[in-house]
Amino acid sequence: LPSRNTTGVTEEALKEFSMMFKHFDKDKSGRLNHQEFKSCLRSLGYDLPMVEEGEPDPEFESILDTVDPNRDGHVSLQEYMAFMISRETENVKSSEEIESAFRALSSEGKPYVTKEELYQ
Repeated sequence: LPSRNTTGVTEEALKEFSMMFKHFDKDKSGRLNHQEFKSCLRSLGYDLPMVEEGEPDPEFESILDTVDPNRDGHVSLQEYMAFMISRETENVKSSEEIESAFRALSSEGKPYVTKEELYQ
């Protein structure tokens, strides 16, 4: 099993989060503006609806309530990591459920499914 640190999130996940942050922090400011943050979430698999510029975006707004409650327009690395970690630990139970679902699907009871098994 991958090692989980005190946050209950795997080192791999933490590395992926920080790599994504760096990727979207184009000006290397250590902060993401809301647009960069949104793109970052999308690339991490968040299914955020596409909305026109200036259109209401309640789903993203509720994420911002957590990450940028004072709406200074930026999300720091610290705020971002705290958000991602809280999301992950919230999902620990469901990730275990997902793993057991994968075990059921996979031929050798592995916690993942090969493409071949998936398309059987």
